[in-house]
Amino acid sequence: DQGEVDRALQAIKGCAPNQTELDHAAKRTSDAESAHEECRWQEIKLASARKGTCRGPSMFQDMEVSCMKAPPEDGSPEDLQGYLDVLREQIEKAVKWNATISSLSAACENAKQQHDEKIAECNVSQAHFEMNFCAYRQALVFGCAAYDACRTEYIAKQHEIHEAVRVTEAGRKAEFKTASQIICLVHVFEVSPKEQPAEYQACTGLSVDTSDLNIVYHDVPPADHCDTTPVEQYPCLGEWLRGPHR
Repeated sequence: DQGEVDRALQAIKGCAPNQTELDHAAKRTSDAESAHEECRWQEIKLASARKGTCRGPSMFQDMEVSCMKAPPEDGSPEDLQGYLDVLREQIEKAVKWNATISSLSAACENAKQQHDEKIAECNVSQAHFEMNFCAYRQALVFGCAAYDACRTEYIAKQHEIHEAVRVTEAGRKAEFKTASQIICLVHVFEVSPKEQPAEYQACTGLSVDTSDLNIVYHDVPPADHCDTTPVEQYPCLGEWLRGPHR
């Protein structure tokens, strides 16, 4: 009977969620969140670099090209030479600007590529984080709900077991007292007639110690605090989208 009572207590204690698994799930979620946040910060930096490198038309604002006039038809040799000098200067500028434009365009394309690749990487990181978060949330919310249901069930069973064992305990004590008195009365027949009245009187007032048959009944253990606040906000909720995870 004591074993039944003890097992009823252990059944209630056994309702507690697997804290080790929950801790591991929380750690995976935290690590994934940190990795995602770091990725987004890198994405912001690359976006800034892209904006600074790819400035659109302003990239070429210092590259002024003068419109060339047609060469003079009746000009003097000096006029023709001046025209050729200007033409040569414009050609040199064009060559220089072409190299500059190519360099700026390549830098812009590289900045775009790095930024786009980082966006794709961060999207994957975000999906990984949200997947871990949802798995952690499911484990925690369902674990807490199952814990409450389990305690309700086994507390009721403990009460039933206690009631049944109390009946058995009282019956066993009554049996033990009765057996002790019978043994005492039988002993009356074994003594001399002179001793029998005293022996009988002793049997009628016999006090039987039944403390060895006592059952220790356990109180219901206090419930552990199962906290679900870390997962109250989860992917796609309004507060989540207004927070740092949007």
